[in-house]
Amino acid sequence: MLVTFNGSSFDLPILHYHYPMAVPRLPHYDLRHACRRVGLTGGLKRIEKEVGIARPREVEFVTGEEAVYLWRAWQRKGSKNALKLLKTYNQEDTENLVPLARMVYDRLRVRTVDSEVR
Repeated sequence: MLVTFNGSSFDLPILHYHYPMAVPRLPHYDLRHACRRVGLTGGLKRIEKEVGIARPREVEFVTGEEAVYLWRAWQRKGSKNALKLLKTYNQEDTENLVPLARMVYDRLRVRTVDSEVR
């Protein structure tokens, strides 16, 4: 299963456009919409803070917009520091989806069980 945060609106269309065969045909679970169903709104970083998921200090305040600048600094200037920071930022984006997905799944399951009991 492919798990993303806002991937259906951003990441997957971009990847499909630039690399049509890169994304495997798997079921897709977009946590942005699931988070909203359990009352967690905003971007991934805001939700992480709300539920107590911390990022390392070096990427704690890096935004998606800044990630684009880091990528360009790597592409155009060969900045190894920019690439290192970008890798850490992206690693946190993906690794933090695991505990968030579990948390959201558990909340949705409780809501489903509670509604079935009624």
